Amino acid sequence: MAKTIKDVAKALNISIATVSRAVNNRYGINSKTREKVLKEVKRLKYQPNIVARNLILSKTNIIGLVIPDIKHSFFPEIANGIENVLNRKKYQLMLCQSGESLEDKELDVVKTLVERRVDGLIIAPVGIRSLRVCKYLQDNVIPYVIVTRRLKSLKSNYVICNDQKGSSLAVEYLIKLGHRRIGYICGRLDISPGRDRLLGYRKALSDYGIAYDPKLVKEGVFYFEDGQQAMKGFIQLPERPTAVFAVNDLNAIGAMKFAEEEGLKVPQDITVVGFDDIMWSSLVKPSLTTIAQPKRELGEIAAELLLEKISSKDTRKVEEIVLEPKLIVRESSGKRLS
Repeated sequence: MAKTIKDVAKALNISIATVSRAVNNRYGINSKTREKVLKEVKRLKYQPNIVARNLILSKTNIIGLVIPDIKHSFFPEIANGIENVLNRKKYQLMLCQSGESLEDKELDVVKTLVERRVDGLIIAPVGIRSLRVCKYLQDNVIPYVIVTRRLKSLKSNYVICNDQKGSSLAVEYLIKLGHRRIGYICGRLDISPGRDRLLGYRKALSDYGIAYDPKLVKEGVFYFEDGQQAMKGFIQLPERPTAVFAVNDLNAIGAMKFAEEEGLKVPQDITVVGFDDIMWSSLVKPSLTTIAQPKRELGEIAAELLLEKISSKDTRKVEEIVLEPKLIVRESSGKRLS
């Protein structure tokens, strides 16, 4: 039977992490311990297959990127920013999708990337189960950076947008246009953009003395069809909202499409505002007012941070970088209510 990293650790009465650091020539282990580990590795004929680096660090100059879904035009712009930095630094990008799956696909994808000897990973996590992915990477001393989404209780390297502030900007703008019944198409609340944007929505209402009405919040996911379904619910209310704010632009565009199919004009009959400023936001008719995230910059900073972590000897230091959103006013919000 093939020997595993656990067998090496058990034979020497040390941790698996220590063995991993030794065989991968990582920082944080003294030369005497490394020598003992390598001798035991040779004696047991253990061949590392997780990082496959043949007992010494052999850089591949490949970075893995794991995103939920390439269909979101939000993520390709982030990937473009990442690749811009990597190309300058002579690195290549290997892209995989987790499919927003709450099962084991994300972990399987990450394990595959690690087995293919990537030097580090950038991950947009799918949810709470992503904590297992981060633990796997930490246990195997693989540098990684999380982008666009935070994970509760995890101290790690993040590059994110200020989602709560962006949401508050959108709702405050609608209030200043004269709207008081503002519907909100809410994303999944088990990931930080969904939670933080809901908090921003509620904060803006509270700041202007408007009571929170749960009937005006429709929870869904992040796709076009979710926006259609949410708008259907709003239209069926005895008193429908005069404006709708969506957790992302795909939801907002879906909402506009459904409203128009039901004979409502945007923005004359109902105002719609999105979040992200994807490419389609300026191309749809009417063009979509939205909150812009600095998508390419998110990717560029995430790549720069990861490369810094790969070359750094201090792997314990973590950084959380928060970028600021901005309001982009277009046709879908119309004029101030009379």
